[in-house]
Amino acid sequence: KLERVWMNLEHELRESFDDSTVIFLGDYCDRGPDTAKVLDFLVSLPERYPAQKHVFLCGNHDFAFAAFLRLLPPPPDGFSLSDTWKEYQKNEEREGWWSGEGYEEMHIQGRRWAGNIRDRYNVKKGMDY
Repeated sequence: KLERVWMNLEHELRESFDDSTVIFLGDYCDRGPDTAKVLDFLVSLPERYPAQKHVFLCGNHDFAFAAFLRLLPPPPDGFSLSDTWKEYQKNEEREGWWSGEGYEEMHIQGRRWAGNIRDRYNVKKGMDY
């Protein structure tokens, strides 16, 4: 599907395609089964199209994935990532935050998105997730 969209873009832009600026809007690792293929495709673009400029914005799914992989920089001023959880810790059990190996060094988004929601009813909002 991504290759088809890329070919459509090439067809629409015609001769200006080769030196275009292409902006990708994020969520490259959303729910699809081919995250690795999507990332490989995106990473290959600068080499395949050296005259183009590629801008890759980070979506919330990408941010959470990077957080889970512990790729985010540490908080400033000597704080630890666990310091950032305190405000949300009341949700930890209901949301089933990840507590596997290395969770102490993980941003809250990585813990939340990698976890397994135990209670899918949000009392505060009066609805299921």
